[in-house]
Amino acid sequence: MDSYGEFIWPAYLFATLILFLLVIFSVKSLKKSKRIYKNLTKKNKKK
Repeated sequence: MDSYGEFIWPAYLFATLILFLLVIFSVKSLKKSKRIYKNLTKKNKKK
């Protein structure tokens, strides 16, 4: 049981860290794509 506990906590923390990084990067890319979309729609409205 000790070896199982030793393995599971680092893996759990590592997976949590990866999930947080994925969320942060996806939010950043969403903001960037929204900005690009707004710029494209502004250009199309001017035409």
